[in-house]
Amino acid sequence: MKMENVSDKQQKLINGYCEKKLSQKIATKLAEVVIKLKLNEDNFDNRVIDLFSKFTEDQSMFIIKEIEVYIGQIPFDIFEDKLIPLFESIGQIWDLRIMIDPINGKSHGYAFLVYVDKVHAIEAAKKVGVDWLFLQFFFLLHHFS
Repeated sequence: MKMENVSDKQQKLINGYCEKKLSQKIATKLAEVVIKLKLNEDNFDNRVIDLFSKFTEDQSMFIIKEIEVYIGQIPFDIFEDKLIPLFESIGQIWDLRIMIDPINGKSHGYAFLVYVDKVHAIEAAKKVGVDWLFLQFFFLLHHFS
């Protein structure tokens, strides 16, 4: 079903997510995030979709809207052992997922960070210019307003 005010690309994503058992609401929000973050579908970790299909709609929306921060431009040789201490200084981390190529085992250079508390997610998203690592944070400001 074609939704109003939705691009063809976004509609294609929504349809694909709905086929994978996501609700229309979650599929629409996830497609919006994927497009805003300019994620390549080939690099998008489909485990997220599988996980959302197991959560309730409220749980999924909470994760998408409130506490997840996208971290880009991570050097390919930086892993959890360096990122967790850096971001734990801001607040309690629920999950950190560095996107790794399953074939060659190398990082794609970006990660998703989920905090337990929305306030910490906002603080992390604003943190820039870390002296030993330059990170570019992309997040949807309107989710936090």
